[in-house]
Amino acid sequence: ENLGRILQAVRDSGLEQNTMIILTSDNGGEKFSDMGAYKGGKMQLWEGGTRLPAAIACIEVIAPNTKSLQPVITMDWTATILDASKSVYADTIALDGISVLDLLKQSHQSISRTFYWRTSNRVRADALREGNWKYLRVDHDEFLFNLADDPYETNNLKDTMPSKFKEIKTAFLKLDKQMLAPLVLAR
Repeated sequence: ENLGRILQAVRDSGLEQNTMIILTSDNGGEKFSDMGAYKGGKMQLWEGGTRLPAAIACIEVIAPNTKSLQPVITMDWTATILDASKSVYADTIALDGISVLDLLKQSHQSISRTFYWRTSNRVRADALREGNWKYLRVDHDEFLFNLADDPYETNNLKDTMPSKFKEIKTAFLKLDKQMLAPLVLAR
């Protein structure tokens, strides 16, 4: 309802043709949210905490009712906004995300991405998604999932695909070495 009010205000102001509106979330829902068949939620690295819907309206660039399965991460929105606004900064500053504007224009296209997560808020958890493969560590338990075949993370492939598990875990560890140590919060 409130999104409808925002869209109507943009229309009423005559700004609809050159305004980009992005609706997204930072991570999964709280304890009263329904994440459907996805495990986990807010502050967790299961798909229920990392796989979220997003909506974008930008009439000049993206056709209405366009759907995309392109995985994006929050940092991509900064690069996408700079790209859409034809900002001089788009190519001059280093960003963690990429512009997905061209991919959104052509909804049938998608590219393979690598995403890295690490959290120590409630429990220590690490994750890396490389294409459809996902490495997940929650406390001392480790998992390997093929999200194309198992988006609900029900079939841990760690023991049945040890070489793939080692490959994805090694990719996580390589990225993790480049990061600052996680903050340790006093409890």
